[in-house]
Amino acid sequence: MADVRKLLALTATCQLSLVIILGPKMAKSLLEIQVTCFTAARFRAIVGAWSNLDRARFASHYAVDVWYPLVYGTLMWRRAEELADRRPDLLKLLKASAFLGALLDVAENAMHIRAFCALGTEDVPDALVCAAGVCAVAKWVINLALCVILRPWQSPWPALADKEKLA
Repeated sequence: MADVRKLLALTATCQLSLVIILGPKMAKSLLEIQVTCFTAARFRAIVGAWSNLDRARFASHYAVDVWYPLVYGTLMWRRAEELADRRPDLLKLLKASAFLGALLDVAENAMHIRAFCALGTEDVPDALVCAAGVCAVAKWVINLALCVILRPWQSPWPALADKEKLA
């Protein structure tokens, strides 16, 4: 449990750092890019409305965001081990989901960085922006489901605690 608590604190620190780097306006704009942006025209329109400071914030947030999937993916992985160690089938599914959620985040970040860097110098392909959007939406669905299932902030997990009392 100590590992999970430390990982939870590190995850919260990363998330807070991202919000501080981006600021409230850019945090909202980033979420908009992630879940509503599936064409290059939409991407250009959103980013085109940003100031130079906004663009700098967006670019600099990746200093934390490149590590964030590793941190929260590890948190979910460890929490799955903690809670499902007696159910190998469930453990495999939860671990695979944690890995996939983090991997989709990495892929989405790479595609958004590529699209952002291409602005103004070349056309941003619709397929790139659409793929990034699909990765982002899938990442959110998987990771939010894992948060509901694994509840990394809660200790002990009530269902597990009840089973141990009965054993």
